Amino acid sequence: MKGKLITLAAVAIFLILGFPVLAMAEKTVIIDPGHGGRYTGTSGYSGASTGYYEKHANMEISQKLRAVLVNKGYNVKMTRTTDKHFSSYSSSADLRERMKVANGMVEDRDNTIFISIHHNALPSNPAMRGYETYYFDIKDGISSSYPPDPLQVKYSPESRRLAKVVHTNVLSYAPVTEGRGIVSNNLYVTRNAQVPSILAEMGYMSNPTEERNIKSSSDQQKKAEALARGIDSYFNVYEVYNESGERLRIYETEGAALTYAKSRDNVYVFDKARQEVTFTNIDTRYEVHHAAKGLLEEPFATEEMALDFAKKWKNTYILDNETDNILWSNYLSKNYSVIHAAKGELYSDYNLEGAIQYAEDWKNTKVVNTKTDELLWSNYLSKNYSVIHAAKGELYTAYSLNGAIEYAEDWLNTKVVNTNTGELLWSNYLDVDKENNQVTEKNFKVIHAAKGELYADSTLEGAIGYAEDWLNTKVVNEKTGELLWSNYLDVDKENNQVTEKNFKVIHAAKGELYADSTLEGAINYAKDWLNTKVVNEETGELLWSNYLDVDKQSNQVTEKNFKVIHAAKGELYADSTLEGAIDYAGAWLNTKVVNEETGELLWSNYLQPTYAVTHSVHGVLYESFSKDDAIEYAQKWKNTKVIHTATDEVVWVF
Repeated sequence: MKGKLITLAAVAIFLILGFPVLAMAEKTVIIDPGHGGRYTGTSGYSGASTGYYEKHANMEISQKLRAVLVNKGYNVKMTRTTDKHFSSYSSSADLRERMKVANGMVEDRDNTIFISIHHNALPSNPAMRGYETYYFDIKDGISSSYPPDPLQVKYSPESRRLAKVVHTNVLSYAPVTEGRGIVSNNLYVTRNAQVPSILAEMGYMSNPTEERNIKSSSDQQKKAEALARGIDSYFNVYEVYNESGERLRIYETEGAALTYAKSRDNVYVFDKARQEVTFTNIDTRYEVHHAAKGLLEEPFATEEMALDFAKKWKNTYILDNETDNILWSNYLSKNYSVIHAAKGELYSDYNLEGAIQYAEDWKNTKVVNTKTDELLWSNYLSKNYSVIHAAKGELYTAYSLNGAIEYAEDWLNTKVVNTNTGELLWSNYLDVDKENNQVTEKNFKVIHAAKGELYADSTLEGAIGYAEDWLNTKVVNEKTGELLWSNYLDVDKENNQVTEKNFKVIHAAKGELYADSTLEGAINYAKDWLNTKVVNEETGELLWSNYLDVDKQSNQVTEKNFKVIHAAKGELYADSTLEGAIDYAGAWLNTKVVNEETGELLWSNYLQPTYAVTHSVHGVLYESFSKDDAIEYAQKWKNTKVIHTATDEVVWVF
């Protein structure tokens, strides 16, 4: 088996557990409508009199942004969807709890972003207006007073890229001017988000004109759409990763990403917008197999990665799919031993090839399977066992009898001979009688209609005994070509005719039971069984059944689900209609009719009905074995109830 390039579909699974990047994931946006509950945010120019605060504007834009993003196919989560706070203790405690919620929503960090929606105010300068984007920048250093989350340190370059593309798109497509621009700052939410993050200040509520626009639903919609364009721009990139999941480059065009990727080995290109791998040349040759579960994951690019993964499991081994050799295992034994004629064991290996390769560097060595003691290879011992075909001559030689027989069993008409003594040791077409020193040909062949020759014997009885364990077999005398026995053909020796047994008896659970050349013979056999049908194998036509109703005119087959069961004799009859089953059952004592599909008891002439319909004035109106039937009857009356006759429990009241 050659080493193989990992397929694009397989890269998805390959990355999930092997690397930090999660291919085939969802693009996720966590929207944080700023403030909320007791923390109103700025009151702006008119909030003190109107009661419309920043928290309201933040929520309105956030909800519109969510709708736009969901329509684009994003997975969207919100830290709040109602007017609530996260802590009543203090605003700083509220921020801490808010970010616990936000970070708890993250499933795939590399494909998730956080955006906090706010509105600004500068009461000292009511003329101040415009949109601003804030983010944490590691280039500004780490404040000992306000340290960032370690993950934000990692994602800071992505936060910077997110801030730039969102800022550009808002200014280009939203009805708002620029305020202070793109600002790197140590805001709590941006420095503690565990994914790329920004805080968007959508305008100044302290400016009366801008506040009026901020309250406008159409203005909010345009800003939401502009923010979504910016988010699209952030995801519309192509990332190049190595086999360890380390991102090497990021490109705006697929062509540029492919050009770079094709110049390197063991890399893949990830389309961040479509969330899929578009190119890979990762050669994955190291497979981790489990004793019970088989192949655990897609193959790994390095033996070290495979080993790290395999050690997390019991009963695993690593297979090099380029050489088909086992490289490591925590439960397999090294069964191939290299033994030197004078020095004893020199080496052991999981693989025969590895043992032979080692042995070839020495003289006077042999390779032995330590489990079977079979001699498999040697550079100083002779191969004394020869596999000989009746027509082709010698096919193979082996050091051991077992090895020769194992090879010979893959062929018909072979024998194994000891080349030193000429002794016949095994054959699949000759019978060897060592006591009388006789060899008899196995002329009685068992032939399967589809599989061909299955077996050969020197006696007719032995061949028939074997053939009876199979369907669709025949026994033929190889020398004369005479058909001697069959379980699917009728042999008329007097008239020298052979007729196919096309009428098959098939059991609903056991499958084919019998075959006959006549319909009558098949039906007679089938009648001794329940749940059987007779089918013409050539046409597929259903000809008879004791559990199916066959309507030849309409070409319909209906299951006989209504079973007549006798208290002592068991199943007597089956019908496709309840009426037919009851008619039959009425001719017997101690019978009941049961729906085989549901197990429901529908009628009996010796069992007490389970449910009674009673009227408040008229008493018992109706009895039934079925609760549903009793309720259906009771609903036709007022003042009725259904009682379980054994317990007097009321199960339904009208």
